[in-house]
Amino acid sequence: MGFVGRVAVFAAVFAWFATGYGAETAQKTTGGTGSLLSRIRKNCKVEPVPDRLENSFLLVRSPDGRGSAFLTRLWNQPVIVTNAHVYLAMKDPEVVDVNGRVYRIKEVIGSKSRDLVILAYEGPGPKTGILNVIEDAAAVPLSSKVAAYGNSLGDDVIVTEKGKLIAVGPDKIEVDAPFVRGNSGGPVLLDKGHKVIGVATYMRSIRPDWTNTGSKYKSTHVKLIVRRFATRIDNLSPGDLEPLKLEDLSRERELAAQSDDWVEDIRKTLGGWLSLGRIQSFREECVKRAPPLTEGQSIK
Repeated sequence: MGFVGRVAVFAAVFAWFATGYGAETAQKTTGGTGSLLSRIRKNCKVEPVPDRLENSFLLVRSPDGRGSAFLTRLWNQPVIVTNAHVYLAMKDPEVVDVNGRVYRIKEVIGSKSRDLVILAYEGPGPKTGILNVIEDAAAVPLSSKVAAYGNSLGDDVIVTEKGKLIAVGPDKIEVDAPFVRGNSGGPVLLDKGHKVIGVATYMRSIRPDWTNTGSKYKSTHVKLIVRRFATRIDNLSPGDLEPLKLEDLSRERELAAQSDDWVEDIRKTLGGWLSLGRIQSFREECVKRAPPLTEGQSIK
């Protein structure tokens, strides 16, 4: 075989190696062709999230706050429930479940007398696993076991805090489940039946007071007694509800933020040393801030 023939055979073997054996070896070595990210995207299969109780516990989050919410059914309508002070105070709040799925809020309905909002939503709501509300919270025996679920301390994980039902009132219940900041808006469930008995709303610390001596409310500088309350929704009336315009919420939130800033300025001013100059400056600031806020206008 001449030189030209040997070159032709060598070229054929090289081509076979490059397109056949070589490519096969490369695939065995790298797991496929293309970049790692492209292979990951190709092999990624998004499986549907199974319906389960945990899908009903929701996180409310924004750059300026954290809170909780949950999926339930009121008057045969699937809705999201949370506290008004959670959803309305946040700037551009986002509602997500434990799998990161986002719920788009279409309507907001507020309670006139309770710290509650009811949200109509569009999104990946579970067909089952939605939380049911107790028929009558007042009929539940005291000391019944309960559990509060929510975004404890705003760390974007659902935490369970267990306790007992302590007391029941017309529009709220008291529990000793030790929920904390971030749990606001989350559900308090009965251990038996897992039905919603209330919405975790607020805590009240009891200052040391000699009149509480000998009672369960005795609080000292060493041991502080804290009471925890949840808002009832089992006896919520449609007549207590009113629609809130989404386009107006951003302005209301801005005013609320400005009011909070003003309160903080007042606290710092009154907590410090007041010279005549500082008093005059503080007075001028109050004159500037008060009329716009009370009239519902932004401060420029």
